[in-house]
Amino acid sequence: MVPTMTRAVLSAALTAFLFSGCAGAGNTVNAATPPVAAGRGTGDHIFDIVPGHPEDSILPFRMGSREPGVMMPEQGRSTVHLEGLALIRDWIAAMPGQCGV
Repeated sequence: MVPTMTRAVLSAALTAFLFSGCAGAGNTVNAATPPVAAGRGTGDHIFDIVPGHPEDSILPFRMGSREPGVMMPEQGRSTVHLEGLALIRDWIAAMPGQCGV
């Protein structure tokens, strides 16, 4: 039997977020690709991570949701981890570059 925390970590690790380069100096971990299979979990956003724009990025949108089928990780939680979400939003906001959103 897999412990609940392990299931949550595995679920997050297996969620389809792709990392690739965007325009801008020194960008090595910026997403500029649409998700493989996020369904309505995209929230009508185009890219997983838009450097400098967490409000346009799928990752913080999914992390901030509690709606089944949208939230990430999909299992193993019932609340939004506000400090973790703030950390990811700040990380994305600090990224240089552009993805043309």
